[in-house]
Amino acid sequence: MRHAKRKSVNLTSPNPYLNQSGKHRLTKLQIAFFIGQLILSGFLVYQSITDVGTIFSWPTVTAAVALLALVVFALMKFRKTSFAGSVLNKIAIILLVVANCGALMIASTLNNIAGSDTSSEEQISLTEPFIVYVSGIDTYGELSTASRSDVNILAVVNPNTNNILLVSTLRDYWVQIPGVSGEARDKLTHAGLYGIDTSIATLENLYGIEVGNYIRLNFTSLIDIVDEIGGITVYSDLAFTTSTNSGLVFDVVEGENQLNGKQALAFARERKNIAAGDVQRGKDQMKVIEAILDKVTSPSVITHVSDLLKIMSKNVETDFTSSELSKFIRYQLQTNTQWNVASMESEGTDSREYCYSYPGKKLYVFVPIEESVNEISEAINTVMNGGDLPSDDDEESSSDSDSDTTDSDSESSDTTTTE
Repeated sequence: MRHAKRKSVNLTSPNPYLNQSGKHRLTKLQIAFFIGQLILSGFLVYQSITDVGTIFSWPTVTAAVALLALVVFALMKFRKTSFAGSVLNKIAIILLVVANCGALMIASTLNNIAGSDTSSEEQISLTEPFIVYVSGIDTYGELSTASRSDVNILAVVNPNTNNILLVSTLRDYWVQIPGVSGEARDKLTHAGLYGIDTSIATLENLYGIEVGNYIRLNFTSLIDIVDEIGGITVYSDLAFTTSTNSGLVFDVVEGENQLNGKQALAFARERKNIAAGDVQRGKDQMKVIEAILDKVTSPSVITHVSDLLKIMSKNVETDFTSSELSKFIRYQLQTNTQWNVASMESEGTDSREYCYSYPGKKLYVFVPIEESVNEISEAINTVMNGGDLPSDDDEESSSDSDSDTTDSDSESSDTTTTE
């Protein structure tokens, strides 16, 4: 009787993933691959220090993750089963993918900053003080060519002293509009109807200063910027609930508030549910600006730079060139400057007066208090000349917002545009 021939099985045949003692082994290729990754990560950290001036979170994490992956592979030498080795192998690969993603993100961002920072005569000097006018208009979507400016903030920047003074001027300030109103007066917000240059000229005439540049943004701009940087931390002087007129109803606590884009916009727009009305709103708008400055000047913003520049080009109007903006960013990242920020608000007496842009009817306005205007003018000149910022004990406004505030700009039937 013939028996089928059995195939012999060599139970001792070598496993390519195990060494002679049965433990999982590292191949030369794997070792070389991970050493190369460590060198790449180390180079990125070095590049962050030399090119940008500090160690950012992502390069450090990249190097740490790559090192962890190598450690995981090393631990495979102590595993006797190919199953355990296979699991560790997959873990190491995942860690390596994360590390590579971080490396590419940082390398791309640094190259974008460096690439757009070309030498140019039109780039501003970062050793000379300058003033930027921040204009906020009450619209969503694309920026229109001319619109009332509801936010009128001057940012006085002195790189030599690391001081920034924010000055908020009430939208209903009753002022002369150079080249438009002659000796007649009008609301500051109406200057925006004649263009951004007219708004700048009005503030220059009011305070006796020279504004160097401007940034003009709307509701959509603010929402996109705040969301892109991961939200902001805003300190509120008061606890209140925003009204429907602000665009979003939510509770604000006294003290620190973590706000996303829509919440930040509602906080900056609210005046209906605040006793001081427009006066407090001006303060809150500057608090939002301060919170954004604090966030964008931190090293963690490195991974958001490219997207922020895209938002600036799409939803923000400015006379800064892209190379100038990149130079600002690079300067901040290289020096890691800690800015000192103070704020001031204009003061006025509420009244009803005739306005140039809407003759025949008295409108709600704030008549400027000369002492307040002079104090702001002196403070701006002090900061520009290298002096100290004003103390935190800012003057309290002598004007209270009453029911008249709610029908400000009664020439418009759209309640959104009167905020």
